[in-house]
Amino acid sequence: MSEPTGYPEGASAGAGASTGAQTVVDAVSQLVATASVEAAFGESRTVGDHTVIPVAEVMCGFGVGIGRGGGKGPAESTSTGEGGAGGGGARSRPIAAVVMSPGGVVVEPIFDFTRISLAGIATVGFALIWLLRLLGGARAVESPAAEKAALRTLRRLGRE
Repeated sequence: MSEPTGYPEGASAGAGASTGAQTVVDAVSQLVATASVEAAFGESRTVGDHTVIPVAEVMCGFGVGIGRGGGKGPAESTSTGEGGAGGGGARSRPIAAVVMSPGGVVVEPIFDFTRISLAGIATVGFALIWLLRLLGGARAVESPAAEKAALRTLRRLGRE
């Protein structure tokens, strides 16, 4: 039996791997562990003849970038550089509860009222901005200068 390494199956930092590569593999393996089924479905709880299983939405992401470049320095000497960086994160939020009882299985959604209200506020704000821009354009036509210009144009066309 092999000793656990903390890496996903088939992944390792390699024999001569640099500390940076090992750090990347460690970070990715932690994110893979975070996105497991156990993270989405919590431990079941039994109360009387009802069993409740919490359900969560689990999201994770990871990014890495490396680069190398060169150019002329202030003293016309050649300077080069290289670097890399990475980052990642994970989050989860409750979305439902599975309730099992003698009468059957029911999935009870969990509503995030904060998220719903923020979406409503953003929609109303967008609509108000759009409406104000429309009304602002109508006011420009009603300005005295625009009115005089429109009258001059009508006179020229003989439609006053």
